Amino acid sequence: MHTVLMETSRRVRVRVKPGARRTHVGGRYDGPHGPALVVAVTAPAVEGKATRAVMEAVAQAFGVSSRQVSLVSGERSRDKIIEVSGTLVEERLQELLDDAASADVSKSARRKARTKATGTRSRASSAMTKTSAASTTDTTENAKVNSKTVSKQTKPEEGRPTMNASDVATSQAPDFAERASALVVRDDEDAWTAEELAEVHRELTADAKRLREELDLATIELADLLRDSGDGAGDDQAEVGSKAFEREHELSLTNNTRDLLIQTERALARIDDGTYGVCEGCGQPIGKARLLAFPRATLCVSCKQKEERH
Repeated sequence: MHTVLMETSRRVRVRVKPGARRTHVGGRYDGPHGPALVVAVTAPAVEGKATRAVMEAVAQAFGVSSRQVSLVSGERSRDKIIEVSGTLVEERLQELLDDAASADVSKSARRKARTKATGTRSRASSAMTKTSAASTTDTTENAKVNSKTVSKQTKPEEGRPTMNASDVATSQAPDFAERASALVVRDDEDAWTAEELAEVHRELTADAKRLREELDLATIELADLLRDSGDGAGDDQAEVGSKAFEREHELSLTNNTRDLLIQTERALARIDDGTYGVCEGCGQPIGKARLLAFPRATLCVSCKQKEERH
Protein backbone atom coordinates (compact mmCIF):
# COMPACT_ATOMS: atom_id res chain seq x y z
CA MET A 1 0.00 0.00 0.00
CA HIS A 2 1.53 3.29 -1.16
CA THR A 3 0.98 6.61 0.60
CA VAL A 4 -0.41 9.43 -1.55
CA LEU A 5 1.10 12.74 -0.49
CA MET A 6 -1.48 15.51 -0.53
CA GLU A 7 -0.51 18.93 -1.80
CA THR A 8 -0.95 21.68 0.76
CA SER A 9 -0.43 25.44 0.77
CA ARG A 10 1.48 27.47 3.32
CA ARG A 11 2.00 31.20 3.65
CA VAL A 12 5.66 31.94 4.25
CA ARG A 13 7.03 35.17 5.69
CA VAL A 14 10.09 36.51 3.87
CA ARG A 15 12.54 39.29 4.75
CA VAL A 16 14.47 40.56 1.69
CA LYS A 17 18.17 41.34 2.04
CA PRO A 18 19.29 43.48 -0.93
CA GLY A 19 22.80 44.00 -2.28
CA ALA A 20 23.92 40.37 -2.00
CA ARG A 21 26.58 38.75 -4.17
CA ARG A 22 24.20 35.92 -5.08
CA THR A 23 20.48 35.33 -4.75
CA HIS A 24 19.63 32.60 -2.23
CA VAL A 25 17.53 31.69 0.79
CA GLY A 26 19.89 31.82 3.72
CA GLY A 27 19.02 33.13 7.14
CA ARG A 28 16.25 33.62 9.66
CA TYR A 29 14.63 36.82 10.88
CA ASP A 30 12.52 36.68 14.04
CA GLY A 31 10.20 39.62 13.61
CA PRO A 32 7.18 40.79 15.61
CA HIS A 33 4.82 38.63 13.53
CA GLY A 34 6.85 35.43 13.77
CA PRO A 35 9.91 33.87 12.11
CA ALA A 36 10.70 34.72 8.50
CA LEU A 37 13.12 33.37 5.92
CA VAL A 38 15.82 35.80 4.84
CA VAL A 39 16.24 35.90 1.05
CA ALA A 40 19.38 37.62 -0.20
CA VAL A 41 18.98 39.11 -3.70
CA THR A 42 21.28 40.72 -6.25
CA ALA A 43 18.51 42.17 -8.42
CA PRO A 44 17.63 45.85 -7.93
CA ALA A 45 14.25 46.80 -6.46
CA VAL A 46 12.99 48.29 -9.73
CA GLU A 47 10.25 47.05 -12.06
CA GLY A 48 9.61 44.10 -9.75
CA LYS A 49 12.99 42.48 -10.47
CA ALA A 50 13.83 41.90 -6.81
CA THR A 51 10.38 40.42 -6.13
CA ARG A 52 10.70 38.01 -9.06
CA ALA A 53 14.15 36.98 -7.85
CA VAL A 54 12.75 36.34 -4.37
CA MET A 55 9.93 34.19 -5.79
CA GLU A 56 12.38 32.11 -7.83
CA ALA A 57 14.69 31.62 -4.83
CA VAL A 58 11.79 30.52 -2.61
CA ALA A 59 10.54 28.06 -5.25
CA GLN A 60 14.02 26.57 -5.56
CA ALA A 61 14.44 26.30 -1.78
CA PHE A 62 11.12 24.45 -1.40
CA GLY A 63 11.74 22.26 -4.45
CA VAL A 64 8.61 23.39 -6.30
CA SER A 65 7.98 25.05 -9.66
CA SER A 66 7.54 28.80 -10.09
CA ARG A 67 3.81 28.21 -10.72
CA GLN A 68 3.47 26.88 -7.15
CA VAL A 69 4.54 30.15 -5.50
CA SER A 70 2.52 33.37 -5.46
CA LEU A 71 2.93 36.75 -3.80
CA VAL A 72 0.28 37.49 -1.19
CA SER A 73 1.51 40.87 0.06
CA GLY A 74 4.55 43.12 0.29
CA GLU A 75 5.28 43.79 -3.38
CA ARG A 76 7.02 47.09 -2.54
CA SER A 77 8.24 46.08 0.92
CA ARG A 78 11.22 44.18 2.29
CA ASP A 79 8.77 42.06 4.30
CA LYS A 80 6.72 39.84 2.04
CA ILE A 81 4.24 37.00 2.42
CA ILE A 82 4.50 34.28 -0.23
CA GLU A 83 2.13 31.33 -0.61
CA VAL A 84 3.87 28.05 -1.44
CA SER A 85 1.98 24.96 -2.63
CA GLY A 86 3.38 21.44 -2.61
CA THR A 87 3.88 18.31 -0.53
CA LEU A 88 5.56 18.56 2.89
CA VAL A 89 5.76 22.35 2.60
CA GLU A 90 5.48 22.77 6.38
CA GLU A 91 8.34 20.37 7.04
CA ARG A 92 10.57 22.00 4.44
CA LEU A 93 9.86 25.43 5.96
CA GLN A 94 10.73 24.18 9.45
CA GLU A 95 13.90 22.58 8.10
CA LEU A 96 14.97 25.84 6.42
CA LEU A 97 14.25 27.86 9.58
CA ASP A 98 16.08 25.35 11.81
CA ASP A 99 19.12 25.22 9.51
CA ALA A 100 19.22 29.02 9.36
CA ALA A 101 18.95 29.32 13.15
CA SER A 102 21.72 26.77 13.66
CA ALA A 103 23.94 28.56 11.14
CA ASP A 104 23.29 31.94 12.82
CA VAL A 105 24.22 30.49 16.22
CA SER A 106 27.44 29.07 14.77
CA LYS A 107 28.38 32.44 13.25
CA SER A 108 27.61 34.25 16.50
CA ALA A 109 29.61 31.74 18.50
CA ARG A 110 32.58 31.99 16.13
CA ARG A 111 32.56 35.78 16.40
CA LYS A 112 32.50 35.53 20.17
CA ALA A 113 35.28 32.95 20.18
CA ARG A 114 37.48 35.10 17.92
CA THR A 115 36.94 38.14 20.16
CA LYS A 116 37.89 36.20 23.28
CA ALA A 117 40.83 34.53 21.55
CA THR A 118 42.35 37.90 20.63
CA GLY A 119 42.50 38.98 24.28
CA THR A 120 43.57 35.56 25.47
CA ARG A 121 46.62 35.29 23.19
CA SER A 122 48.38 38.31 24.70
CA ARG A 123 47.73 37.10 28.24
CA ALA A 124 48.80 33.59 27.38
CA SER A 125 52.06 34.81 25.83
CA SER A 126 53.22 36.55 29.00
CA ALA A 127 52.04 33.68 31.17
CA MET A 128 54.01 31.18 29.09
CA THR A 129 57.17 33.24 29.51
CA LYS A 130 56.80 33.25 33.30
CA THR A 131 56.09 29.56 33.58
CA SER A 132 58.63 28.20 31.10
CA ALA A 133 61.48 28.12 33.63
CA ALA A 134 59.35 26.47 36.30
CA SER A 135 57.98 23.90 33.88
CA THR A 136 61.48 22.72 32.95
CA THR A 137 62.19 21.76 36.56
CA ASP A 138 58.75 20.22 37.01
CA THR A 139 59.16 18.12 33.88
CA THR A 140 62.27 16.44 35.24
CA GLU A 141 60.60 15.58 38.54
CA ASN A 142 57.40 14.42 36.85
CA ALA A 143 59.32 12.15 34.51
CA LYS A 144 60.84 10.32 37.49
CA VAL A 145 57.46 9.92 39.19
CA ASN A 146 55.69 8.86 35.99
CA SER A 147 58.27 6.19 35.19
CA LYS A 148 57.64 4.58 38.59
CA THR A 149 53.87 4.87 38.23
CA VAL A 150 53.81 3.37 34.74
CA SER A 151 55.92 0.39 35.80
CA LYS A 152 53.41 -0.35 38.59
CA GLN A 153 50.38 0.08 36.33
CA THR A 154 51.69 -2.20 33.59
CA LYS A 155 51.85 -5.17 35.95
CA PRO A 156 48.40 -6.78 36.12
CA GLU A 157 47.18 -7.85 39.51
CA GLU A 158 47.24 -11.58 40.14
CA GLY A 159 43.97 -13.34 39.45
CA ARG A 160 42.41 -10.32 37.66
CA PRO A 161 41.63 -10.73 33.91
CA THR A 162 42.96 -8.05 31.57
CA MET A 163 40.87 -6.24 28.93
CA ASN A 164 42.35 -4.55 25.89
CA ALA A 165 40.98 -1.53 23.97
CA SER A 166 39.20 -3.62 21.34
CA ASP A 167 37.33 -5.54 24.05
CA VAL A 168 36.17 -2.27 25.62
CA ALA A 169 35.04 -0.83 22.27
CA THR A 170 33.14 -4.01 21.43
CA SER A 171 31.41 -4.11 24.80
CA GLN A 172 30.31 -0.47 24.49
CA ALA A 173 29.20 -0.57 20.81
CA PRO A 174 25.40 -0.54 20.35
CA ASP A 175 23.87 -3.68 18.82
CA PHE A 176 22.25 -2.04 15.80
CA ALA A 177 21.30 -5.39 14.23
CA GLU A 178 19.10 -6.24 17.21
CA ARG A 179 17.66 -2.73 17.44
CA ALA A 180 16.97 -2.55 13.69
CA SER A 181 15.03 -5.81 13.72
CA ALA A 182 12.70 -4.41 16.41
CA LEU A 183 11.76 -1.22 14.52
CA VAL A 184 8.46 -0.98 12.64
CA VAL A 185 8.19 -0.04 8.95
CA ARG A 186 5.35 0.53 6.50
CA ASP A 187 3.91 -2.41 4.56
CA ASP A 188 5.55 -1.28 1.31
CA GLU A 189 9.03 -0.81 2.84
CA ASP A 190 11.91 -3.14 3.57
CA ALA A 191 12.95 -3.69 7.17
CA TRP A 192 15.63 -1.51 8.72
CA THR A 193 19.18 -2.79 8.28
CA ALA A 194 21.87 -2.41 10.92
CA GLU A 195 23.85 -0.16 8.56
CA GLU A 196 20.90 2.18 7.93
CA LEU A 197 20.11 2.53 11.63
CA ALA A 198 23.79 2.99 12.50
CA GLU A 199 24.04 5.81 9.93
CA VAL A 200 20.97 7.57 11.37
CA HIS A 201 22.35 7.10 14.90
CA ARG A 202 25.72 8.58 13.87
CA GLU A 203 24.02 11.56 12.23
CA LEU A 204 21.85 12.25 15.27
CA THR A 205 24.78 11.81 17.67
CA ALA A 206 26.92 14.25 15.66
CA ASP A 207 24.03 16.74 15.55
CA ALA A 208 23.52 16.45 19.31
CA LYS A 209 27.21 17.09 19.99
CA ARG A 210 27.27 20.09 17.65
CA LEU A 211 24.06 21.53 19.11
CA ARG A 212 25.34 21.17 22.70
CA GLU A 213 28.50 23.09 21.80
CA GLU A 214 26.51 25.78 19.99
CA LEU A 215 24.06 26.04 22.89
CA ASP A 216 26.88 26.48 25.41
CA LEU A 217 28.46 29.25 23.34
CA ALA A 218 25.10 30.89 22.61
CA THR A 219 24.24 30.88 26.32
CA ILE A 220 27.51 32.68 27.09
CA GLU A 221 26.86 35.18 24.31
CA LEU A 222 23.33 35.83 25.58
CA ALA A 223 24.55 36.26 29.16
CA ASP A 224 27.06 38.87 27.96
CA LEU A 225 24.36 40.74 26.04
CA LEU A 226 22.02 40.73 29.04
CA ARG A 227 24.83 41.94 31.30
CA ASP A 228 25.70 44.73 28.86
CA SER A 229 22.06 45.84 28.69
CA GLY A 230 22.51 47.77 31.93
CA ASP A 231 25.49 49.72 30.61
CA GLY A 232 23.55 51.79 28.10
CA ALA A 233 23.80 55.15 29.85
CA GLY A 234 24.28 57.84 27.24
CA ASP A 235 23.21 55.66 24.29
CA ASP A 236 20.89 57.29 21.78
CA GLN A 237 17.52 55.79 20.90
CA ALA A 238 18.87 53.98 17.83
CA GLU A 239 21.64 52.28 19.83
CA VAL A 240 19.18 51.20 22.53
CA GLY A 241 16.87 49.74 19.89
CA SER A 242 19.75 47.96 18.16
CA LYS A 243 20.90 46.36 21.42
CA ALA A 244 17.36 45.28 22.26
CA PHE A 245 16.95 43.71 18.81
CA GLU A 246 20.27 41.86 19.16
CA ARG A 247 19.26 40.49 22.57
CA GLU A 248 15.90 39.27 21.26
CA HIS A 249 17.56 37.72 18.21
CA GLU A 250 20.14 35.86 20.33
CA LEU A 251 17.41 34.68 22.71
CA SER A 252 15.38 33.33 19.79
CA LEU A 253 18.42 31.53 18.33
CA THR A 254 19.26 30.03 21.71
CA ASN A 255 15.71 28.75 22.19
CA ASN A 256 15.64 27.29 18.67
CA THR A 257 18.93 25.49 19.25
CA ARG A 258 17.66 24.13 22.58
CA ASP A 259 14.48 22.83 20.89
CA LEU A 260 16.53 21.13 18.17
CA LEU A 261 18.75 19.50 20.79
CA ILE A 262 15.70 18.20 22.69
CA GLN A 263 14.26 16.74 19.47
CA THR A 264 17.59 15.12 18.60
CA GLU A 265 18.09 13.58 22.04
CA ARG A 266 14.48 12.37 21.97
CA ALA A 267 15.11 10.58 18.66
CA LEU A 268 18.22 8.90 20.08
CA ALA A 269 16.26 7.79 23.15
CA ARG A 270 13.55 6.30 20.92
CA ILE A 271 16.19 4.31 19.03
CA ASP A 272 17.44 2.95 22.35
CA ASP A 273 13.99 1.95 23.64
CA GLY A 274 12.74 0.51 20.34
CA THR A 275 9.95 3.04 19.69
CA TYR A 276 11.79 4.90 16.90
CA GLY A 277 9.57 5.06 13.82
CA VAL A 278 6.23 4.85 15.65
CA CYS A 279 3.97 7.85 14.94
CA GLU A 280 3.12 9.71 18.13
CA GLY A 281 -0.21 10.75 16.63
CA CYS A 282 -1.78 7.50 15.44
CA GLY A 283 0.65 4.79 16.57
CA GLN A 284 1.27 3.61 12.99
CA PRO A 285 4.73 3.41 11.35
CA ILE A 286 6.15 6.80 10.33
CA GLY A 287 7.98 5.23 7.40
CA LYS A 288 11.64 4.42 6.97
CA ALA A 289 12.04 6.67 3.92
CA ARG A 290 10.64 9.63 5.85
CA LEU A 291 12.96 9.00 8.81
CA LEU A 292 16.00 8.70 6.54
CA ALA A 293 15.11 12.16 5.17
CA PHE A 294 13.99 13.66 8.52
CA PRO A 295 15.59 11.63 11.36
CA ARG A 296 13.86 13.75 14.04
CA ALA A 297 10.35 13.15 12.65
CA THR A 298 7.78 12.01 15.22
CA LEU A 299 4.63 12.06 13.05
CA CYS A 300 3.68 10.13 9.92
CA VAL A 301 2.78 12.06 6.75
CA SER A 302 -0.99 11.87 7.38
CA CYS A 303 -0.73 13.14 10.97
CA LYS A 304 1.71 15.86 9.92
CA GLN A 305 -0.72 17.07 7.25
CA LYS A 306 -3.55 17.12 9.81
CA GLU A 307 -1.35 19.16 12.14
CA GLU A 308 -0.57 21.63 9.34
CA ARG A 309 -4.27 22.10 8.53
CA HIS A 310 -5.00 22.95 12.15
